[in-house]
Amino acid sequence: MTKEEIMKYARSDTFPTEQMTCPETTLFYVLRDIYRAYRKGSISAEKGEAQRNLAIKQFEMNTEELESAKAFLTFNAKMWQVTEQARSNYRLNRTLENADALVEAWDGAKARKDVM
Repeated sequence: MTKEEIMKYARSDTFPTEQMTCPETTLFYVLRDIYRAYRKGSISAEKGEAQRNLAIKQFEMNTEELESAKAFLTFNAKMWQVTEQARSNYRLNRTLENADALVEAWDGAKARKDVM
């Protein structure tokens, strides 16, 4: 969901019916509270705009962090999948060849044969 869509829902004080990420949900609630405070006269338009800008900046940071975490977890899961057979082979038969295959699976590069 885009920040513009979230702003629209928050202005109308209507919770979205589609699923949202944690950053999206947080932005919705923060903006909803800012808009409510403005409508009640608790804050000025200038203060509301400043708070809204901070909330959007925080939303963008939170979204970037979430995407980074997803990318890291995906990479980590793929690494475990790629190395699963090599780890199993090494556990069952601890040979230099199986150790080399495990290192190759981890690093993505063949072990040098001329190094002992």
